[in-house]
Amino acid sequence: MMRLARLSLILSAALGLTSCSETPRTQVMVFVRADDAVIARAERLEVIVRGGPPGSMLEERERIEYSGPTVPDGFPLSWPVRIAVVPNAGDVDRVYEVTATVFDDEGQVAQLRVRSGFVRQETLALELFLRASCVDVSCGGPETCREGQCTPVQVLNPCTLDIFESGGQKPSSGECAGFDAGVDAGPVDLALDLDIGPDEGPDEAVDAGTDEAVDVALDDAVDVSVDVSVDMAPVNPLERHNVVFVTSVGHVPGDLGGIAGANEICNEHAENADLPGVGSYVALLAEAASSPFDRLTVTGARGWVRLDGMPVADTVRDLVRGRLYYPISLTETGSPAPVAEVITGLTEELDSDPNTCSDWTRRGTPVANFGGAGTVGSGAERWAGSSIIRPCDEPRRLYCFATSRDAALDPPPAPPVEAALAFVSSTVIPANQGRGAFDRQCQSDAERGGFSGRFVALVSTREESAFDRIQFGVEFYRVDGVRLGTRDDVGDETVEASVSVTSTFEYGNFGVWTGHRGTPRDTGTEDCSVWSDTMFNGGFSLSAARELFRATTRSCATAQRVLCFQADDT
Repeated sequence: MMRLARLSLILSAALGLTSCSETPRTQVMVFVRADDAVIARAERLEVIVRGGPPGSMLEERERIEYSGPTVPDGFPLSWPVRIAVVPNAGDVDRVYEVTATVFDDEGQVAQLRVRSGFVRQETLALELFLRASCVDVSCGGPETCREGQCTPVQVLNPCTLDIFESGGQKPSSGECAGFDAGVDAGPVDLALDLDIGPDEGPDEAVDAGTDEAVDVALDDAVDVSVDVSVDMAPVNPLERHNVVFVTSVGHVPGDLGGIAGANEICNEHAENADLPGVGSYVALLAEAASSPFDRLTVTGARGWVRLDGMPVADTVRDLVRGRLYYPISLTETGSPAPVAEVITGLTEELDSDPNTCSDWTRRGTPVANFGGAGTVGSGAERWAGSSIIRPCDEPRRLYCFATSRDAALDPPPAPPVEAALAFVSSTVIPANQGRGAFDRQCQSDAERGGFSGRFVALVSTREESAFDRIQFGVEFYRVDGVRLGTRDDVGDETVEASVSVTSTFEYGNFGVWTGHRGTPRDTGTEDCSVWSDTMFNGGFSLSAARELFRATTRSCATAQRVLCFQADDT
């Protein structure tokens, strides 16, 4: 028989049930299975359960860790994994979402996310199968991987699920007539039965749903029972995750005292600001023969947020791939840092540059130089790397990462339904194809990503500004849930993050057409003859830059991507 550990969000369940009842339980048995290719790489399985009443954002209420023999933390990982999700007080109107993620020592291997609901007095069966086609496919925001592609989260009407151990029988469709699995924002009252043992056949704990069976499950799991708080208040991100900041002042690269000295500087900044995790901060700084990402990986840390609680990145792998949510743009005091260079010693590809001021110990006589720096406020690879060469005696800021925590970081919630969306196009378009071709690419990408509405390219001409093309929307969000700001913020280039993600959640620092080197509010003449010619130069920027337009120009004979913004909801 399986061993069950009961994790409860209601105190009465944690104390056990002693009365007898003939009423069948309302619950869903969730089975997490995987292809052999996934299992072969699985060192850890994380299952997250979110839930709440329909009509508001689903909130995380339980995160369960299963570990293989090489990872000491968590419950033993044995396939398949089974979890029973039970609504509090039989409230069958609640909905839930289960996310199963497999990790190896390098990061995420595969993930699947499913949402459904309950049927009164029925035990249903729901299977999450992690397939080989989704290995190394990373989907952001509200998406999940199905058949190797990122698609919207699968929503299953509970009446389409099999009744547990019924031979395929399904509930009456009338039981689900009012089912609503919309994204929402209230607390969830769920009790979770956590299966931590091998599947060796039926389990009395879920067979008939009687109180006697529940008592058996509780008795079986005494050695691994978990006490879960009944406090339903959201967790402060600064109490759960690592803080990352950019130093409020610059430091001379050649006087850092090596990696150890740079780490000490980070911890001094953190201590002076009374930040959590003092003593664990490390500087994101390359040496000629070693990567700062390797040193971060060794710490086992994950999950970084800014001082305002906004998510930055979940794993070291995300940092390397440029999968940043909000940019590292706040100092240790929580104040915004100006756009400035940051010492990293990393190239545009985020590799270590051989020029590192003798590994940050020498100014040089004559003055030495170092290669590679990040840019405050940028996304994708531009946040940490570049091809610039700078002197070792000029002060510049540092990135500082706390490494004392390892809780996984959730992506931002889905954009509000009334928000307008933005992304960078999935492919390049020759300048002389015209603005209509730019718009068609944006519309095609939006449809591919499953987003409705009309999308246009954020490019200017001498006749019309880019700003005048986006009349729709009070606020703009990236498709992964990162808030950009108001329409005026777009026009003034004061957005909160760069537009460095495509409609299918590919992150990168891509070249984009703009039409001139002013702001999106301006008309300009650097528009390749109103996007019809290959002569001259056209306005050009980078998708990872928070300054959307103020960059440079590129030959009109080249092809670049474009920034795509929602123009209306039709």
